[in-house]
Amino acid sequence: MDGVLLIDKPGGMTSHDVVATVRRALGNPRTGHAGTLDPFATGLLLLLVGRATKAQAELMGLRKRYETVARLGAVSSTGDPEGEIAETGRVPPDPPDLPTGELRQRPPVYSAVKVGGQRAYKRARRGETFEVPERIVTVHRFEQLWREADPPRAAFA
Repeated sequence: MDGVLLIDKPGGMTSHDVVATVRRALGNPRTGHAGTLDPFATGLLLLLVGRATKAQAELMGLRKRYETVARLGAVSSTGDPEGEIAETGRVPPDPPDLPTGELRQRPPVYSAVKVGGQRAYKRARRGETFEVPERIVTVHRFEQLWREADPPRAAFA
């Protein structure tokens, strides 16, 4: 079997969990994915089966669209919903100044990027001290979709 499967990944599963489940269901063909989603994230995961795994690099290079709802005036110790939340009271202006174009990005230490051959979040949870290298990303569009005052939160895409 060869092809690309479009999987609606539920929250609570890692991308690897989804790959393993599909691989077993299909009789263990070569299987991979074209982009890791954090365990708490939901959304489209491209699963590659058989010869389609050869297209991974090309698929990874395609534009992606993300949507999120942010709790304004709060910060997470891990940069995601799984961390300890502390209220800061600092709420950005409405609408906020959102960056686009080529940007320097340093992924958080609690991210799925690999550093030294291991997932950064695994190293961070072990208490290791390390720095995730910066990288250049291109943001084609960044906009606020809606905003609420009480409690302060907003959606972005």
